[in-house]
Amino acid sequence: MAADRKRRLVVWFEKHLQNPPVRLALLAGLPLPPLALLETTGRRSGKPRRTPLSDGLVGDQFWGRCCIAPGQGG
Repeated sequence: MAADRKRRLVVWFEKHLQNPPVRLALLAGLPLPPLALLETTGRRSGKPRRTPLSDGLVGDQFWGRCCIAPGQGG
């Protein structure tokens, strides 16, 4: 129960307080060395979504970690 509450708090913090200014900084071209901006297309809306994440650039390839929520398969 406490772990679920902590996860919801962390997700809320990242979504509403941390990601928006980081996203704006990366879109403005400010260099934030450990971060990159991942752009995907919304599955249902078709709208572009931009999410900051840890930079996984190795040479000319980008390496990311696929995350699956607990209980969602995998």
